[in-house]
This record gives sequence, C-alpha cells and structure tokens, in this order.
Amino acid sequence: MRQIIFSRDFDEAVEKIGGYRVADEALEVVMDGLMLNPLWVPEIRNDWVSFRYVVTKDIGTAPSLLFVFRVLSDKDVELTHVEIFEAD
Repeated sequence: MRQIIFSRDFDEAVEKIGGYRVADEALEVVMDGLMLNPLWVPEIRNDWVSFRYVVTKDIGTAPSLLFVFRVLSDKDVELTHVEIFEAD
C-alpha cells in the first residue's frame, strides 16, 4: 500500500498559509489522487531538482493551493511544499 509522507518543510509551509484547517479540504482531494496514481502528474526534472506539482481550485473554505511532491523509489509519495496559488 502506498503511503503519503508529510515532510517537515511541508508542515512548516502549511503553518505559513494558516494551518491544516485551511489546507485540509484541498489536501483530502490531492491525497485521494496521489494514492491512486501519483505518476500521472508530469515530473519537472533537471540537474538540480526533481518534483511534481498539482494546483487545486477553491474548495469549500480552502483557497486555490499549489502542492509540491515527489514520488519516492518505493512509490510512496512525499509532500514537500504547499502555498496559496494566485493566477495572474
């Protein structure tokens, strides 16, 4: 079974946007998708970084959020960052 791991950086980023009460509704939707198949999200990769990201729309009381994650070698997923997404 796949695990979703919250990195320390992710927890700190959640606190900066107002805590899990702000992120929970969007996070639930993101985690459902990541549990099914995190590899459907294209990977951004170069010599220095490797990551994937998803952007949610406003969900309930949660604003649009950008979630950054990586798929670990054993197919577990590590959430590494979140921020409020404001389209230009």
